Amino acid sequence: MDLPDKKYQIIYADPPWSFGKSGVYQDGGRKDRHVNDQYDTIDKKNLFDIPVSDIVDDNAALFL
Repeated sequence: MDLPDKKYQIIYADPPWSFGKSGVYQDGGRKDRHVNDQYDTIDKKNLFDIPVSDIVDDNAALFL
């Protein structure tokens, strides 16, 4: 993944990670769905390998 050659103080990220099932209410009941059925995701290893430290300033906040 190519990231900009710049440092940021605020990073707002929404990586395509797999976080398991989520509940959705439909017709008064609860229906489970898996995020992987909705869009392509990356596994934990690839998520942790994203070089965020390359673009984080010394004083920064990360919003996930």
